[in-house]
Amino acid sequence: MGRFVVALASGLVGAALIHIVVLFLVPHYSERDAWSRMAERGGLFEIVDLSSAKPREPALWSADPLLRAVGCRFDLSDGPVQLTAPAGVIFWSLSAFDRKGINVFSINDKTADASVDIVLASPFQAIELRKDRPQELADSIVVEVPSPEGLVVLRAFQPDWTHGAAVETFFAEADCQQI
Repeated sequence: MGRFVVALASGLVGAALIHIVVLFLVPHYSERDAWSRMAERGGLFEIVDLSSAKPREPALWSADPLLRAVGCRFDLSDGPVQLTAPAGVIFWSLSAFDRKGINVFSINDKTADASVDIVLASPFQAIELRKDRPQELADSIVVEVPSPEGLVVLRAFQPDWTHGAAVETFFAEADCQQI
């Protein structure tokens, strides 16, 4: 019976220590979210490569080796944001995330045109755009984003080295700008 009590007490003390250590580590990891890591690589409305990384630093995004990815941080406080990229890759997909990393919108080339033309706007900005849409945004997909800050991840499929030039051109001509 004494061994059982000692084992139980040891387990409870160990669990308490682990929980305390985790609580102290939360601030360290919460400052290293995707938003802040992308901020180290580029400013707002700037396309940054998420696939490559500095030596000894993990890539920001590396879910599938056949998909290359770029990202763009945005702030809708001063107006909507338009993300564009030309056609020419086998497959592309785009995901928009809020500041906390919650996915608020996803689309790919099978549900849109071959080229990327997405406008991210707050609910009020989206209403204004739909009421009086400028001619240059006539073919754009308008997406309401609930929070003013967020990030967009644009991925392209590169099955082998022969598609490298097309993917490079796709990302080189990608643009993220406030309108």
